[in-house]
Amino acid sequence: MAQGLHAIVGTEGVRSPSEVYALGEAVPATVVAPSSEAEIGALVEHAIGTRMPFLIAGGATHIGALAPPEGTWWVLSMERLRGVVDYSPADLVITLRAGTTLAEAQQVLAEHHQYLPWNPPLPHSATIGGIVSCNRAGSWRYRYGT
Repeated sequence: MAQGLHAIVGTEGVRSPSEVYALGEAVPATVVAPSSEAEIGALVEHAIGTRMPFLIAGGATHIGALAPPEGTWWVLSMERLRGVVDYSPADLVITLRAGTTLAEAQQVLAEHHQYLPWNPPLPHSATIGGIVSCNRAGSWRYRYGT
């Protein structure tokens, strides 16, 4: 199973299935971290073709809320997909890769006296993709919206 996934991301994209990704007693068979959107597409196509269940994880700050898939499964980690794709401070528009942490995003925005009105737990680990997908913007959303 893992050989096909590992071939797509190469050795630099292979991670050990550590306790960070454990769901109760269940631990994934492997963890892969693609470095591009093309690799994500190839990984998902491979998983669909081989009928291998998987979970997507960013900083794994909210992964414990999930139930493990049945049988053998793997984790698609966004940790290597970090950084700013585009930023237009005058337009108040920023495009970030999914694995960028909130702390990294806030640092870029602070250079122009801007910020995201989010305060989820663990901002140095929580990723933009994870915050959006889990709707974990924090309590500031009641004042500023999500």
